[in-house]
This record gives sequence, C-alpha cells and structure tokens, in this order.
Amino acid sequence: MEIWYDLATMEVKAVYSDTYTGNVWADAGYLSHRSPAALTGDLLPGAVIEFDQDGEPVVVTPAPPPVPPVPTARELREAELVAKFRTRTATLPEIQEYLVSRGI
Repeated sequence: MEIWYDLATMEVKAVYSDTYTGNVWADAGYLSHRSPAALTGDLLPGAVIEFDQDGEPVVVTPAPPPVPPVPTARELREAELVAKFRTRTATLPEIQEYLVSRGI
C-alpha cells in the first residue's frame, strides 16, 4: 500500500493498494509512504490517520463499520414467500407471484 500526503498539512491525498507509477502527486509536492501490510485493513474510507515524526502513518480513529444495505420491498417480499415455501404454507397465487418475480 502506498500513501501520498501533504507534509505541510499532514493531509492524506491518495491511497493506493499498490505502488503508484505516475508523477502527478510528486509534481504537486506531496510525499509518498509505503505502508506496512498490517495497516492496510485500517485505511478504509472514514479512517483518521496521523504521521509520526518519522513519517510513519498511525491510525488515530479506525474506519466505521460498513452500513449493511437496506433490503428493497421486492427482496423483503421474496423472503416472505421463501419462508412460506419452507413451512409449506404458500398458496398457489403466492407461488405464481414468486415465479413471476423471478422471471420464470
């Protein structure tokens, strides 16, 4: 992992999973730091890091856990129908509704 940061503000400008091969960041006056693999999982969007006097990144605040996706009304209805199939309580119209929703 490679981190590009502004030495004056200590603001991270870019994070790459591998080595950046361009020169845009260096031309802008930013410094790069190759991060240890152990830090890779902590540098997710939303994490707060600082650099110590040696230029090593230190995670101050870890990234928040990702928010699970909210199921759509269709997904909820399909889950209801599947639950009815498992308990063998689905009616013929519900079976037809499920098949139509799945394009069958």
